[in-house]
Amino acid sequence: MQGDGHKHPVRSVLSCCIAAFSPHFVTQSHSARNAVFHAVTTGDITRLRILLKPLESAGAALDVHSTESRLRAAVDAVDEDSGQTALHAACAAGNSQAVTSLLSVGANSRRRTVPRGETAAWLAAKFGHNRCLAAVLNAKCPPSARDFETQMSPLHVATLNNHADCVRTLVHVGGASLTALDKHGRSPVMAAVHKGDSCVAALTTLLEVGASVVCSSHRGSLSALGEALRRRHRQCVLVLVSAGADLGAEDMAQLRKVAGTDARLGAFFERAHAAGRSLKFEVRVAPQRGN
Repeated sequence: MQGDGHKHPVRSVLSCCIAAFSPHFVTQSHSARNAVFHAVTTGDITRLRILLKPLESAGAALDVHSTESRLRAAVDAVDEDSGQTALHAACAAGNSQAVTSLLSVGANSRRRTVPRGETAAWLAAKFGHNRCLAAVLNAKCPPSARDFETQMSPLHVATLNNHADCVRTLVHVGGASLTALDKHGRSPVMAAVHKGDSCVAALTTLLEVGASVVCSSHRGSLSALGEALRRRHRQCVLVLVSAGADLGAEDMAQLRKVAGTDARLGAFFERAHAAGRSLKFEVRVAPQRGN
């Protein structure tokens, strides 16, 4: 049996010539990255704009065999290595110029990565690229679409990475759900409380844009404030208390059990009970006391 190189020598030469000028950068590699994706991942905005130029004046109905039609398909093509489209890659990298250029020629803002199921908004929120986030939200990217693995929404990942500006954009521009639950049954507020003081800026913003302090984990009975106290996340406690949070009866019952193994938490409850003061007053002064 002859090798592939001996089957169609003329066709092979033509294929090489076509590859050199094709907007898809045809290759024999497994990844088969097209030129649009390559321009985005290398940050070559000039090359990207040149590639997309034919689509600026192209109509909605294109001949399936035309160069413009193939180019439009390349815009939304999924890269085999990363599972991303060019728009996903631009949002993950924070290349707002590429995002704008891709959206201007009709890039699909609703596409998900393969196989994780992340949207362009999800990636922009995770990495804190607020301008990219606003652009895709304005292009109708779903603001609360959760990924397949963690079931976290863009608001979850923005919060957990402490991107307060992205939290605000998701709610004000996209209308993102403040109560979406991840696979652990946690809302963005509860996810912040579980992670701790490293995302207190995002937690503060969540409460400012309307998230409720009266919430609990879907698989637990402690409130956000109760969970923050149990985990000794003091900055989260202060933010929640400032927003009007208080402990309920179930919180008190469970936290008293925890107090037996946490000397400082136990002392907190003893002082609160002995002084007869409100919980909110005790929470406010507790972080100022000795370590």
